Amino acid sequence: MSSYLEQLMNSTKYALHRATYNPEAEKYAKKQQQEVEKSKKDASIEKLNKEMQDKKYAEAKKLADEKAEQKRIQDERAEFSFSRLMGRIFKTIALIVFVALVFIGGVYGASLAVNLNVYKSAPFRVIYGIWGFLFFWVVIPYVWGYRRFWLGKTPRFYAIMPLVPYRFNHWFMDKFFDWITFRPEDVDELKEWV
Repeated sequence: MSSYLEQLMNSTKYALHRATYNPEAEKYAKKQQQEVEKSKKDASIEKLNKEMQDKKYAEAKKLADEKAEQKRIQDERAEFSFSRLMGRIFKTIALIVFVALVFIGGVYGASLAVNLNVYKSAPFRVIYGIWGFLFFWVVIPYVWGYRRFWLGKTPRFYAIMPLVPYRFNHWFMDKFFDWITFRPEDVDELKEWV
């Protein structure tokens, strides 16, 4: 019985295949599929070509703009301009003055911070000096605004940067290193930052 069913199934499949199979339709479907793939491929190639052309055009335009800018700068520099000269001089002077003021403010802030903490050990004074230099814009208003004018405590200067707690006996050493030395007996008992 099972062979009869298999034979019946096979004959049905064969009949369906003969009824639905059309070799010309198969060829047409394959041809249509090939044309769609070819058009997709052509479109992607065309898109790549357009992108490459756009990229080349953008690079060429950028290069032309850079050359035109360089030529304009060279032509501008070829002529003497008093206003351009004065502008550059003032810019340079302003930059130098700004950097000098920031450096002087940093040194002054470090000096104030170390002088307020002169009673601490040397490593702490160095750290206060570094932080005073970096944050002079906070230290200077604190010392002169809050402490001096609000609390009425005048800051005491032991040295510009009092790091070494003794004076040198030799006149030459004392002359050149006076700015970092102080006498510990001159230090007030009051702890300023506590």
